[in-house]
Amino acid sequence: MVHAAIARATSHITLTTTATVLSVLDPVRVYQDFATLDLVSHGRAEIIAGRSAFAEPFALFGEDIAQVDDLFAEKPDLLLRLRDEDRVTWFGRFRPPLQDAAPNPQPVGSLPIWVAVGGTPASAQRAGRLGLPMALGLIGGTIDHAKRLVDLHRTAGRDAGHPDEQLTVGITSHFYVGESQEQALHDFYPYYHRYLSPETNGGRGFYVDHNAMARLAARRGALMVGGPAQVAEKILDLHAELGVDRFLGQVDLGGMPHQMVRDSIQRFGDIVARPPPRPHQGAGTPTRINVTVFGATGAIGSLTVNEFLANGHTVTAYARNPTKIPTAWGNRIRVIIGELSDADAIDRAVQGADAVVSALGPSLDRKATGLPLVDGTRHILDAMKRHSVTRYIGHGTPSILDPREKPTWQTKLVGFMGRTGLPRAYQELIGMTELIMNAGVDWTIVRFTAPKDTPKTGKLRVGFFGIDRIVFAVSRADIAAFTAAQVDDDSYINRAPAISN
Repeated sequence: MVHAAIARATSHITLTTTATVLSVLDPVRVYQDFATLDLVSHGRAEIIAGRSAFAEPFALFGEDIAQVDDLFAEKPDLLLRLRDEDRVTWFGRFRPPLQDAAPNPQPVGSLPIWVAVGGTPASAQRAGRLGLPMALGLIGGTIDHAKRLVDLHRTAGRDAGHPDEQLTVGITSHFYVGESQEQALHDFYPYYHRYLSPETNGGRGFYVDHNAMARLAARRGALMVGGPAQVAEKILDLHAELGVDRFLGQVDLGGMPHQMVRDSIQRFGDIVARPPPRPHQGAGTPTRINVTVFGATGAIGSLTVNEFLANGHTVTAYARNPTKIPTAWGNRIRVIIGELSDADAIDRAVQGADAVVSALGPSLDRKATGLPLVDGTRHILDAMKRHSVTRYIGHGTPSILDPREKPTWQTKLVGFMGRTGLPRAYQELIGMTELIMNAGVDWTIVRFTAPKDTPKTGKLRVGFFGIDRIVFAVSRADIAAFTAAQVDDDSYINRAPAISN
């Protein structure tokens, strides 16, 4: 219920837990609950499944803590089967069997599942053997202690044949950002002391003095407490030394006052995690960036260039035919003339860009041969890598699904028409999109079905098939405006929104 409320009030953040205690829960119910949350949040749910560090959940849910290893060996197996198979036949010791069961409801896409690890080598190795990301609770010791567990996780995963991209690691730690290092330690200590004390933990805790806490909060210590500069430095250390992909901070503990929690979160967002300013951004003025547009003289491409110019961006237009450059652009844009096979010309066009936009579309000539757009897109991505350009915005077809979608009648119809009516063009669109989605860039693919030459309305349906109501027709001018807006908006990074009027 809490996650559903957060989903209603937010649109971007991932909805997860520090640990869903799978040892004492029914994997079918867990999967159904998170699949429902995923639908409500439009694909933002994930599961971090753990064993539990405490005895109370086992007594509460009627499980035998002496069997925790067997419980946690069986239940993740079923959870993964529910995620990865359309129909599940399964037998185990701790719940009734399943016979050709179809999990329902289904999430938007494949539901991310992590394993929460409290610090035991066996748990880290188990997560690796399963090929699952590991969320490591680092609440004591140093980075060196964490590194041993991270290495065990990745080694076990590689030995089991899993690729490195599946063996990601997140670190969870107690967390507070104060005004300065000294002030943070002073303010945080009473609540940290109370949180760990035996009185708070049913007699199982311990007393920590201020000096011990300060040692844990030092540069390589586990405690993520300090001023903004110190916390940022420690998070960067985790990434540099452990290859950590994610940090989760426990922001509220020991009865910290509400305002203290809010101030810590705000300092983290405003100072620690604040992204660097984009190029050409001045105080009090809109963001101005350098954009390279491929397919700049096409029907949608030229409208997109106009949108960028109207918004004050600096534009490089890549085109095949110089006679098609509109005279109205005058000297306001930089023009590079070249074919999509010309890697050198493409490299010159991408050099100096902050973002690349592709309005390229396949030829509808049935006599056309080859896949020039696929080859050209490969040249564009290679040039982006050489020049450290990470933002790519392009166009695609609804028959290519967003990673969070499942096929609908509409996507199936578009795919069928493409495969049977214009198979070569369809293959180009498929090939381009697959290259982009796997290139390691921050991509956005804008999908639409039936562009038309009507005035810009500014009224768009934007969303995902199977979740939102998207129809067929859309104005080319509205496509251009939405495409141009993505350079200033990270809402759809690594997503493929569908649009219509």
